[in-house]
Amino acid sequence: MRALFFCGILFSLAWSRFGIAQEEEAPAEPRQAAEKLPEPDASARKAAESALKEIFKGDYSKTGAADRQALARKLLQYGREEKGESAERYVCCRESADLAAKAGDFRTALEAIGDLDRSYRVDALSLKAKALEAARPSVRSAEDNQALAGEYFQLADEAVAADNYDLALALSRAASSAADKGKDDVLSSAARTREKDVAGLKGEQERVEKMKTVLSQHPGDPEASLAVGKFLCLVKGDWRQGLPLIAQRHEAALADLARKEIAAPQEPLELLALADGWWDLAAKEGEVYRIRFQIRAAAWYRSALPRLEGLSRAKVEKRLQEFSRINWSRLGVKKVYLADLQEEKSSVGVGQFGKKGDLGYKPNPRAKRNGRIRVGGLESPNGLSMHPPSQGSSYAIYRIDKKFGTLEARVAIADGGEKPPATPAVFKVYGDDRLLWKSRPAGKLGELQGVKVEISGVEMLKLEVECPGHYGSCWAVWVEPALVP
Repeated sequence: MRALFFCGILFSLAWSRFGIAQEEEAPAEPRQAAEKLPEPDASARKAAESALKEIFKGDYSKTGAADRQALARKLLQYGREEKGESAERYVCCRESADLAAKAGDFRTALEAIGDLDRSYRVDALSLKAKALEAARPSVRSAEDNQALAGEYFQLADEAVAADNYDLALALSRAASSAADKGKDDVLSSAARTREKDVAGLKGEQERVEKMKTVLSQHPGDPEASLAVGKFLCLVKGDWRQGLPLIAQRHEAALADLARKEIAAPQEPLELLALADGWWDLAAKEGEVYRIRFQIRAAAWYRSALPRLEGLSRAKVEKRLQEFSRINWSRLGVKKVYLADLQEEKSSVGVGQFGKKGDLGYKPNPRAKRNGRIRVGGLESPNGLSMHPPSQGSSYAIYRIDKKFGTLEARVAIADGGEKPPATPAVFKVYGDDRLLWKSRPAGKLGELQGVKVEISGVEMLKLEVECPGHYGSCWAVWVEPALVP
């Protein structure tokens, strides 16, 4: 369960309606994500709650933890089967989350809140924080506490992304407590480091807010420009706004680096000089920024490497080896699952673009709801599903703004089909419209192919599945696709 700690950050889920397409229907047109609904009013919620408790009166009369967990999962299933804007759907999900959390089943609680967040305008961050806090006293086993620590860290990262540093720090401390109960020394060490990092970010954010006030009164103030610019670039990932502010600073080395980045260098030696600049300055930074400087340097090193020769190439390879040996778990730096990011655009041939393990369509005409992504009998909770059309391609495009170094995943034809696909599918990865990787033709059920692609310097990432013939049974899936620094 240690791996759960390294789950993705920035847990923001986008809602899409479940498709009902069957294998032989015509390819679907790309669909825009549906707008979230307002929460039902109080009277509608009360009526739906009364009806729900009457229907499941027998289940509600059982007070054991296992019984309450079973009822929570049952209500979650019924909520998914409700259609339209019904208050019943909202109440099923909300009740499922509350029951599961109080019974210690934080996984089901978070899943139910995720369903709410995909459909309704709710404060998902607050709901998830309250659910974890409600579940914590009932979490007993070391394995479950390790998983709970991972969820706390994931939520802390979401709080940082939302600039809620008080909540992020509270969640980080709760993660440390859960990690200690999990009796995993590596996880506990990572928890302490991450808690310290969030505390540092909180202090830095408070300083930056003061500097923003200074900038509003004295535009161009060098000290305020540097503080705000560094925070925007290295914490928020907003290089477009942050770099011009850093470039105003009279401190020669950092301002020079910012101006070089703004100039968008193309020559390999220029890229190398830029990478060296970030790497050298990292040694002079405190803990909040040091590793973030190194991540930026590594991105530029990877961009320069393919066109370097001789000693320059040897130097970069050595630096990247040094970078790869950084203990990311100790630093609390985790991979980002693509399923947790909002795609810029997507298109599929059958049903919907499936995210967070959702197949995106019914596995057979008799099914009441969409299937789940499984390969070799194992579920992929962060998997993506994109059934291609006949003689065409399905795809999903993400804006990643040069923030990551590697894409890791596996690809396969998912379980569930009664026969192999009519035409083998080809999986492809593009970076800024350039083909970076292509799979072998995938025509066997459950056969996995590994994906590890360098994506340094990539702004727009595209995953594609091509079907050159008939699309029958082409259940193409990406298993746990993730971005790493």
